[in-house]
Amino acid sequence: MSRPPKCRLLARQLDDETTASGRARRAVDLAAVRIGDGLDHRQAEATAAAQAEQVLKNLEAVLIAGGASMDRVVKTLIFMTDLKAFAEVNAVYEKAFRGHKPARSTVQVPALPKGALVEIECIAELG
Repeated sequence: MSRPPKCRLLARQLDDETTASGRARRAVDLAAVRIGDGLDHRQAEATAAAQAEQVLKNLEAVLIAGGASMDRVVKTLIFMTDLKAFAEVNAVYEKAFRGHKPARSTVQVPALPKGALVEIECIAELG
């Protein structure tokens, strides 16, 4: 089994805050978990779907290490260099979230670090 690429985590613990509905919520903001960090030759040539699969594996590992899980994700933002691959990336995304459907935005960007095709960031509830 190959070792996943090094993930860079910019985590910011948010204080308990009151949401619009008045409920207190504690969340962790996970940003910049990207396939570009530690990108090797095979991954750089991978399809957007293959890179998305690795990004989501990295994301799940970071969530678990932070005390959360994929089913605690409340929002994701997917950056793609070509939205023509959206259907394939979406299929991988749906499989990774196993029926859980957090709020999501997807945007096309001109480029990502180290030639990556996909980058995903998320916000997840702790506890």
